[in-house]
Amino acid sequence: MRISLIMTMLFVLGACLGRRDEGGRTSGARPVEISGKTADSLFAVSRIIDLETTAESLIAFPFDLCVSRQEIFVASRNNEIKVFDMEGKYRRSIGRLGDGPGEYRTISALFPHGNGEIGVYDWSNLRITLFSREGEYRMSAVLGMPGMEGVRSVLFIDGTYYIHVPSSPAQNYQVVRMDTNLAITGGYVEGDRRYRGYQDRSLFNGGMVADTVRNRIYEADSYSYGIRCIDPVTGAVSELGFEPPSFYVAMPVLSAPSSMDEALTLFQKGTNVYNLFLAAGRYLILEYHQSFGRGRVKIVYLVYDLNNGSCFTLPAGQNRPSYSDGEHLYALIYHDKNSKPPGEMVSNPSLVVYDISIEGQ
Repeated sequence: MRISLIMTMLFVLGACLGRRDEGGRTSGARPVEISGKTADSLFAVSRIIDLETTAESLIAFPFDLCVSRQEIFVASRNNEIKVFDMEGKYRRSIGRLGDGPGEYRTISALFPHGNGEIGVYDWSNLRITLFSREGEYRMSAVLGMPGMEGVRSVLFIDGTYYIHVPSSPAQNYQVVRMDTNLAITGGYVEGDRRYRGYQDRSLFNGGMVADTVRNRIYEADSYSYGIRCIDPVTGAVSELGFEPPSFYVAMPVLSAPSSMDEALTLFQKGTNVYNLFLAAGRYLILEYHQSFGRGRVKIVYLVYDLNNGSCFTLPAGQNRPSYSDGEHLYALIYHDKNSKPPGEMVSNPSLVVYDISIEGQ
């Protein structure tokens, strides 16, 4: 991994170094905002894997993916989970569309599970389903707690589930911990009830990532500009130290439920923290969405170096990751979806693998 002189300079200058204010909240310097570049200089394409296209392997509108043990799992809206190897060759399908055991409707989280299994969270059926890597159905269970329509991500670490979910009066945490019987055993990151109206309408973005080297979980959500650090052993929650970027606009308060139209209109007036990634084992990447009305969004990334606390922001380019495994970043991209003659099979997307390149930022 190449680290440029500017990162060292940021460290020396103390950019984003955390400190405690009088209220005990972690703060820090404002991130350096880089202009004249896009994140294409940051997300370097290291490999493009063309996923094999056959009638059996065809993917219909992919909306989640997971890379685990040198295999690619792709969940799409209208068919089974498709599994490919790292050369793009189709291997098998897992599950099927439906409401019965081993079936699912809408997958909002696809995640590696212990013992090499694959976990699925289906928000249409509000349940977790487990499969073996070979596709054998293991079990499924409905999660009986509020806000499950808004689940953004699920982690399974050392026999414990961590579920990112909007808080509610009955469950005032945004990260819920469950045991293998899916019984709630605790929670992290207390919800801010000033935003109840958005949460009740499942307007909840952000995500979680696991840092296996430092034994930490990081969380980000729509209602805060920053990143929380969770110690799963002690339960301690802290904030990584940086001030909001100058472009950040806090989400307007909506403390009471409202119509979806009103909630969505207000939601789009703030800077939305949409996703969180971990790359190269040390860089947390926060994805901000700046809304300019419905359908008009500017994406800006913040990169936080866990090794020294320095951070910077820069606007998105063409390369936009959607998944990380802690080391690499990934995205699915269609090349010729709109240029195929009518009646011809559309080729499967390609998996783009990004390395993070800090040099020159």
